[in-house]
Amino acid sequence: MKVAEFHPDGLVLAIGLENGVVIIYDIRTQEKAISLDGPNSSSVKNIQFSNKGFQIAVCWENSDICRVYSLHKQCEFVEIKHAG
Repeated sequence: MKVAEFHPDGLVLAIGLENGVVIIYDIRTQEKAISLDGPNSSSVKNIQFSNKGFQIAVCWENSDICRVYSLHKQCEFVEIKHAG
């Protein structure tokens, strides 16, 4: 495990791994709910849920990409790339 962040409701935990994957666990069932692959295999640097918990933003080490995943739309995402 590299980074962890609780959902605003406290019932979901996102864990960022050193292989670039983010695993989201349901605390109530203690089971994996979702696995999100990153753009590469770099360590997850930061995870942040939105205020209402509908989205999750993820950044990776040595990467200029941040992905914002929609947790209510089959984990579709948009990429934000740092220019410069």
